[in-house]
Amino acid sequence: NKGVEDIALALKKLVRLSELILNFYACSRIQDKAVEALCASLDSLENLEFLDINLYDCVQITDKSIQRISSRISGLKNLKTLNLKFSNAKGISSEGIQILANALKEHEKLSEINLTLKCPFLTEDVLQNILHPPSMKVKQDREGFLIQKV
Repeated sequence: NKGVEDIALALKKLVRLSELILNFYACSRIQDKAVEALCASLDSLENLEFLDINLYDCVQITDKSIQRISSRISGLKNLKTLNLKFSNAKGISSEGIQILANALKEHEKLSEINLTLKCPFLTEDVLQNILHPPSMKVKQDREGFLIQKV
């Protein structure tokens, strides 16, 4: 978590950044506190157009992280492309995914969304209910569910 918090501090200084890729694949020790620090640093990135956050196999992530990411996405007014990956996080529920889906639907400039989810409770039916009305397309593959804005 300390390393992620250091990254968050450094990001605050990169105010002209237009693309950001954060890959924490299989970092099993990352917790909500680290994601909160990262999200707080996003406020200074007003020019950000592309954001990719990979939290695949970060098993300690919960709805709290989903809520933080969702609230920060709405503040990124120039964001056009968003890629998020979550899997195997037992603390992510359908309520967290609903909060994220609502934030994504309301973002005006966001034209490309790729959301990969693999959580124990998720089925295609659950996702279709969350994403109603269907402004997003759900596709299932070996990595989980891929949700794309249509």
